[in-house]
Amino acid sequence: MELCTSLIHILEHQLQMTSKHFDLNVLSATIKLIQDLDHVDEEFQEMLQTLLLSHAKKCLYSDDMGDGQFDSNTSLSQLASFARLSESPSFMGMIACVQLYSTKTVWSVIDLTLRSDVQLSLRLELLIAVTTPHRNITVDDEHSDYVWQSLSHLVKGIIASNNIDLARKAGVLLGQGVKSIEPLVRKQSIYVIKTLLRTAETRLDFGSDLCGLRLDPTKKDMSIASWTNYILLLESLNEKQFHIVQPNLAKIEDIFNSHQQGIIGIDWVLAMLIRTLNHDSMQVKRFGLLFIFRLDYKLYPELTSSSSLSVLSKEFILLSNQSSFFMKSSEDEDWLAVFRAMQNYLHNVTDATKEQHLRGTFLHGVLETLTLAPWCPVSCMYWTAALASLNHSSLKGCWTERSLKHVLKIMSEGFILGDKRLRQATCCYLLTAVIHLTEMTDTAAPSLYSMVRLLRNDRVLVPGSKLWTALHSVLCAAIDAGHVDRSFALKSGCKEELAVMFLTAFGEDLGELHQWLAEVSDDKLNSCHMRPYVNRERVFGALRSLLSVFELLIEEKAKGCVGEMVKKYGESISDYILQLIAQNTDLHADELNVLETYLRVSNHLRCDKLILKLSRRFTEHVTVETTLEWKLLNIILSMKDINWSERSLDDLLAAVFNAKSSRYHGLAEAHTRWLARCKYLQRTAPADVDWQHWCEEAQEGISLFYREDSCIVFNCLELILPHVSAGLADLVIAQMLLKVEEESKNSHYIPLMSSLVKAVFSESLLASSDHCEVLAKAFDQVYALAEERPGVANIISRQLFVLTHHSSSSAVKYPAIHEPLVLLAIFGPIHNKAHRVVEDAFSFLEEYNTLRDAGLLGEEKRVGYGISAIEVRVLAIDTLILLIYENDADTTCCRSTISAISKLYKELLAVKCYSNFPNALSHRQRHRLLCLLLTLMPFCSKNTQLCKHLQKFLMFALKNELQPSCRHQLEWIFIYLLRADPESMYSQLLQCMQPEEMVTEKSSYVCSMFCIAAHTCGHSQTSSTLPTQLETMKTLVPLITPWGMSSKFHMRIHAQAALLKIWQHAHDAGLKEDISACFPLLKANMDFALQSGTATEKNSRKLLENFFYFKFDPVQDYSLEMIFSLWPRLLTMAEEESIPCSVFDELTRELIGDSCQNDSLRSCKPGTWHIKVKEGDNETEMVCSNLQRKITTWRSLSPPEGSFRQKEDGLIVVTSLIDKLPNLGGLCRTAEIFGACEMVVSSLKLLEAPDFLSTSVTAHQWLPMRQVGRHCLPEYLTTMKQQGYTLVGVEQATQSRCLTDYKMPVKTLILLGNEKQGLPVELMQLMDVCVEIPQQGVIRSLNVHVGGALFIWEYRKQRLLDQPTQ
Repeated sequence: MELCTSLIHILEHQLQMTSKHFDLNVLSATIKLIQDLDHVDEEFQEMLQTLLLSHAKKCLYSDDMGDGQFDSNTSLSQLASFARLSESPSFMGMIACVQLYSTKTVWSVIDLTLRSDVQLSLRLELLIAVTTPHRNITVDDEHSDYVWQSLSHLVKGIIASNNIDLARKAGVLLGQGVKSIEPLVRKQSIYVIKTLLRTAETRLDFGSDLCGLRLDPTKKDMSIASWTNYILLLESLNEKQFHIVQPNLAKIEDIFNSHQQGIIGIDWVLAMLIRTLNHDSMQVKRFGLLFIFRLDYKLYPELTSSSSLSVLSKEFILLSNQSSFFMKSSEDEDWLAVFRAMQNYLHNVTDATKEQHLRGTFLHGVLETLTLAPWCPVSCMYWTAALASLNHSSLKGCWTERSLKHVLKIMSEGFILGDKRLRQATCCYLLTAVIHLTEMTDTAAPSLYSMVRLLRNDRVLVPGSKLWTALHSVLCAAIDAGHVDRSFALKSGCKEELAVMFLTAFGEDLGELHQWLAEVSDDKLNSCHMRPYVNRERVFGALRSLLSVFELLIEEKAKGCVGEMVKKYGESISDYILQLIAQNTDLHADELNVLETYLRVSNHLRCDKLILKLSRRFTEHVTVETTLEWKLLNIILSMKDINWSERSLDDLLAAVFNAKSSRYHGLAEAHTRWLARCKYLQRTAPADVDWQHWCEEAQEGISLFYREDSCIVFNCLELILPHVSAGLADLVIAQMLLKVEEESKNSHYIPLMSSLVKAVFSESLLASSDHCEVLAKAFDQVYALAEERPGVANIISRQLFVLTHHSSSSAVKYPAIHEPLVLLAIFGPIHNKAHRVVEDAFSFLEEYNTLRDAGLLGEEKRVGYGISAIEVRVLAIDTLILLIYENDADTTCCRSTISAISKLYKELLAVKCYSNFPNALSHRQRHRLLCLLLTLMPFCSKNTQLCKHLQKFLMFALKNELQPSCRHQLEWIFIYLLRADPESMYSQLLQCMQPEEMVTEKSSYVCSMFCIAAHTCGHSQTSSTLPTQLETMKTLVPLITPWGMSSKFHMRIHAQAALLKIWQHAHDAGLKEDISACFPLLKANMDFALQSGTATEKNSRKLLENFFYFKFDPVQDYSLEMIFSLWPRLLTMAEEESIPCSVFDELTRELIGDSCQNDSLRSCKPGTWHIKVKEGDNETEMVCSNLQRKITTWRSLSPPEGSFRQKEDGLIVVTSLIDKLPNLGGLCRTAEIFGACEMVVSSLKLLEAPDFLSTSVTAHQWLPMRQVGRHCLPEYLTTMKQQGYTLVGVEQATQSRCLTDYKMPVKTLILLGNEKQGLPVELMQLMDVCVEIPQQGVIRSLNVHVGGALFIWEYRKQRLLDQPTQ
């Protein structure tokens, strides 16, 4: 100890001397002696560190300079010398000390150090430090190149030194570069690895560990091949295009095989996997994720070692935090592939990890990773589901108390604003995982109790559910084993749940539960009104426990037992509450919630003493003095199932109207008065009400209340608005909409919107003809909101459905309702990916019965309930069908609906943007409109006028519709009407198929007419006034036959297919001979086509395979299932367009028909216009040896020492005579790629021109550019000749030499001529030689860009041949 102290004093004395006079040798010897001492106290090490840093600052900054001023003249050399003496941490401390002053200073020090003779270990440590995240040193784009250039130079020294430790440190740095997010850093790292590999191939001592590259001398070829594959995969991962990366992804498995053979280290394997998961392409990420999760980790024990578990439990998990991994795809049958792989991943890693503490470390790490924000709720839910699947006895105890704190954090803080059902499911999975992975002890139990209490509001843990039973079993087993104290549990924050869990077995003796409740509540609730100093908090706590147990119990016997206790304390509780009112006590929000629950439970038990006493008090007292009174009155009036007598309720409402107060009690009083008004108006419709005055007060009430409190004013307005003028109603509705929009960012939005819709679209208001324009305006505004906010359209459609189905009045059948219903029938925006992922997560929860197992309410089992666009469309269709059905005698309703459909369809056809793109929004909406129109066919077919009304629309739509799916729907409608009203529709068909009519129309229209004609010929008429089937064929065949020779492919093929179909109809009807006699040429053609197998016959047959030609009958197959379920699939519509017929109303199913009787249509393939090519991760892997690979040039990665753009002696390309910018840009790109040292242009301003940049890309940034005008070329060329350059003119001349025979010197200048004139004569005289390209064709010359490119490549080829070792 004394020696250490003496040495420290000597060192301090040396450092106190001026920098010019201290003895470096003495300083060095002192430091070395201190470092070599055994058992040196940490305090002395710290003192040494402090002294060294102090001297570093002294070296760097002179005393007379201000902060941040760097004395480079006297300090840098001393710092470099001093760095030799200090260990790496001290040296980095100096760099951090410099960082406090100036970034420029830091890089000056780094530059000096890397270029000095400081030992390799310190220089390498410096590079590792500046590239490690979370350091204070900032590596910007400017210095990133410099760092990796320096590393490539250091690697050479490390290899020469044969220092294994330094080589491994350099390998760590290269591994960081491989998985960097910066593309240039990755490319530079790959270049260094390739340099090392080339060096290793030429070394005699092959087999040493070169910077982490394991090279087995006994497997030299295999090692080189493995690392070559590794580099090839990394290079391909630098490309963004999936088609380039995909063929190389199969090499990941080869890399793992190389790891098993000891060639590629585990750090390199992990770096490659992380780089794969960080790729820009989602397909590459998905492939990498599935590969990692499906890996058999038992084969790779290094992956499950303690050093690698952090990558498995953190980095891989974090990289899966993308909701698009879990999106359902129509091409992917197993859309839960990623989730199943996640389950497999957790099971495989835990099985491969032999030690229990490492399993715990991994599973705790996964859980800890889920607490890192922000997490996508869907991804988090799937991970918790995977964790919940770990149910094995060997994993019990892997989660500790520290893990449970993370679970609590996820439950309380994770995705608070996310979907309620996702939150419930995640909490359910987390609690299941806790049950499976945690050993219940007295230390872990409190966290579990906190979870149960936390989940109380979301009702995730419900008695009788599967989760409840599992938790009950675990806790009972822990109590029986003595690991958990039951008495402590029954005093915890969730004692009510635990009491029900522990103290009652359904159907058995309830004495123990009754005894516990008596202990909890008897001394606090019994006679509480007679004890003036009773603790209010304890009273409400006991009441809360009693009521919670009552609501938790599901057995009637148990509920009855607890209910008797509630009745027992009813008198004392009622009197106690009245005392609180008399004392003007201000209750907390949770105490008010307890009171509300008590009033509800006591009313359910018909023990309504408190309700009666409160009502009597309010009725007898004219003055209401306390806020608590108003709040309790509000609760009573809000309850719907109180058994009021007519007189008592009227007396109570009158008391509220006449109540006076000495002071205003705020929102509690205002809300209660509005609640009383609403009940008053609902009970009676007094004639003496000043409706305008009440409406004005309602406007004030809207401004007064906030959140859901405004709903009561909206409910009053439902009764007020029909009695005020249209102008005032318009103002009030606008104010209501504004109020709703104020709450658009929280959970109060939907309740407010529901109240608004109920008020605005009420039966009375819809019946008022004076308010039609106001309602139309309001609907447009609400519908616009519905397209932005899920759930709004559902509220409107439900309201209209309820009005039409439960109203005895015909007022709601006013025609103004039809256009809104048609809009609702086509509602359904194309959801973005985030919404689709959530919907897919809902499907997952339903498939796995998660919410049912959690005991959630039935109507809430469908996650997303209330926001489905399908519900909107179904309710709108059901409403329209009911309206038309009830007004069947009057066609006005049906006509109005058809007019609304026609108007909207024309508007959609006018939408040009993406209108022809399959499954675009416009296409889907037109499809939905036609589905709605198809449901009206039973009504239209009964009325000739409606058929004629539809004819105009059908003709317009067929002439303008381009989507094949929509045309098939229009053809279906036409054929259906043709069967129903053959006289008018048949004449319409003949008129449309006249040559003079069809020759001017689009090919799509002509093809549709052929399709309709083919179906018409397959039906025999029963009426004698109509043409027979043979007569129909004789009429239509001559109209179709000429089009079989049309020059347009689609017309020709459809005409031939129609003739083949008619020929088949004739054969089936026994009319083949009659048709043959009438059309002998047609018979010959059909026979030839059927026997020859020509391309025409094959194409026609392929078209006939379309279900619409082949198996579909427009009348017999007419049903809801066909229209809304089978039809969308057969028309290749998106999956969400399919609607099961079971969701429609019973009346709709009865009128239209429920299911399709033609079973063959269910197995039909979609239409032939759509050819699916399955692509993606599941397709067959390609086995190929030659793969596409983009080249990474050495110039962009390892420039020569010194300046990055330093000019070399080599090729100079002079282009000052060229005029066209694309040629200049192309030559610039070619010159840069093949390593020219300089390019000369007439003006540097040309480099900014768009035409130049379109072909050069960024080549001019990497190639030195010089400006030499045309008039300066003679002087410039003369100067370059004096500097030893050979001037080569690219021109066809009398003395020119052939390019293939000319040997270019190293210092060559190529002069390219003008596109038209070539080289001027005066410049040709300055050339040392003219060289031309040998030609074989007729054209005189090549484009100047192409010719220049050939010369540049020839120069580079000759250099490569001269130096084969490069």
